[in-house]
Amino acid sequence: MLLLESRTIAEFMCVVLELFHQIFLLCFHSICIAPFYVASH
Repeated sequence: MLLLESRTIAEFMCVVLELFHQIFLLCFHSICIAPFYVASH
C-alpha cells in the first residue's frame, strides 16, 4: 500500500513538474520573443 501511494505521489510530482516546465517555457519564450515581435511590427 505504501509503495502504491509513493508511486502515485511520484507520478503526481512528475505531472506537476511537467506543467511548471511548460509554463516556464511559455513565459520564457514570451519574454524573449516579445521585444523582437514588437520591434518587427
